Amino acid sequence: MKGICKFCGQEKELIKSHIIPKVLYKFAENGGVVEVDVKHTKINNNPQEQNGHKEPLMCKECDTAMGYYDGYVNKILNIEIPKLKPTKCLLGTPCRSLTADKYDIDRLHKFFISLLWRLAVCSKPIPLGKYKDVALKILKNETPDDYSLFVPLIYRRITGGHVDNMTGIFRTKYLGKHAYIFRFPGYEVMIVVNTEHSTDPESMAVNQKQFTKDEILIIDIDYNTPLDYQLVSNLFKCRDNTPGLKRPDGYVPQKPPMFPRPVTLQNWAGYSYPIKAPYMATTGGLSESLQ
Repeated sequence: MKGICKFCGQEKELIKSHIIPKVLYKFAENGGVVEVDVKHTKINNNPQEQNGHKEPLMCKECDTAMGYYDGYVNKILNIEIPKLKPTKCLLGTPCRSLTADKYDIDRLHKFFISLLWRLAVCSKPIPLGKYKDVALKILKNETPDDYSLFVPLIYRRITGGHVDNMTGIFRTKYLGKHAYIFRFPGYEVMIVVNTEHSTDPESMAVNQKQFTKDEILIIDIDYNTPLDYQLVSNLFKCRDNTPGLKRPDGYVPQKPPMFPRPVTLQNWAGYSYPIKAPYMATTGGLSESLQ
């Protein structure tokens, strides 16, 4: 179909672009996708969505340009990082380290900016405000990248929990700033938008050390977080309301146990705010991912 490309602004033949990059779903390991419609409390098993949600956003040339970032983030997050051992500490918390002399940090940073931009221009957009245009200008190299405007805080999930295969974007607030929690198999990334004038500058300064031009620090999560319990609750409500699906036999709802809050994971405090999910999906089928 012909239309205006969201990236270059020209009228061209548009192709269906993945809103969340296909490589991050880990289809080879987890299988196809089912959509979790929290608003209508149901599960949508749409064959057309098996490879992830797609929309006619861009022309082929611009979609290929986005693939430059997508392929690299898959290589680093899913192939390279699991091989690394924690070699750094941030306030006593072990971290895996990616340094600029070995990895293209600018390329990784722009991937997360491109992700927010794609979600801001799709049919169910996240409210990115003026930063939607700022993100586009950075991606088109029309303005210098600013690491204080978009700060990705990367956490590697090793819980083996019920929702580790979830993929979705969740809007929240952190230290008085708008933030977006990006969940995909093996990872949770909170992207803070505009870190200036936060309610706790000292804590924000610590978080900014997790993603700089020179180094990225990745922290492991080996326990369930409040978001995990909220996701499980939403998933089961949708599952129970969808014909043909039911809870696993013997399932008993449990209250969230006490969990540690290391100083460097202060962003979990952001989960006390209402979380709105414009898009959420799970791979591997509910019978596998929730049992």
